[in-house]
Amino acid sequence: MPANSEDFPFYYNGETETREADGTVKLRNSYIKEMPEDILYHVSLGTGTHDLVEMFSDVKFVCMGGTPERMKGFANFIMDQIGLKLPTGTTLLDISRKSYRYSMYKVGPVLSISHGMGIPSVSIMLHEIIKLMYHAKIKDPIFFRIGTCGGIGIEGGNLVITETAVDGLLRPYLELPVLGKLQQRDRKSVV
Repeated sequence: MPANSEDFPFYYNGETETREADGTVKLRNSYIKEMPEDILYHVSLGTGTHDLVEMFSDVKFVCMGGTPERMKGFANFIMDQIGLKLPTGTTLLDISRKSYRYSMYKVGPVLSISHGMGIPSVSIMLHEIIKLMYHAKIKDPIFFRIGTCGGIGIEGGNLVITETAVDGLLRPYLELPVLGKLQQRDRKSVV
C-alpha cells in the first residue's frame, strides 16, 4: 500500500512554498546561502567564477529535453521565433560545454537544457538548475519538459500537451525510497 503524504511529507521543516514573496526561487537547503562559493559542477558554472545574475537574471522559461542536439535545435528555433540574429560566422554557445554532461543554451529569456535519460539524470540537472535560478535571482521561472513521450491510445506523431505528470502506474506523484522510507512527491510540489 502506498504511503500517504501525512506519513512522509515532501517539504522539509514544514515548508510548502517554492518561491519567496518577490517570486525568486526558495531553496530548501538553508546552508547554500552561507556557502562562500557554490559550484554547479554538472553545468560548468559557479558563483565564484561567473556573474550568474548578469548572465541569467532575465530568464523566464526553462525548457528541458533529453538530447543535446534536440535542445540545440530548440534553441535555434526559439532564436528564429523571437527574431534574434547572431553576427555572421558565429553560432549559439553551449554554456555548459566544459561539463561534458548536459548542453545549455540561452536565447533571450529562454534557457534550453538537455537532461539526458532517466530520473537520476533529470534529478541532477534540476538540482543544479534550481540552484542556478536561486543564485541568478530569477523571478517566477516556468519549467517545461519537451520531447518524446509514451502515449496511451494516441497515434504516434500527434502533439500532446499535458497538464500534469504521472508515474508508470498513472499516479499523479512519484514514489521513491528516501533513507529507507517511501516518500510521495506530488507532481505539483517538485519545483
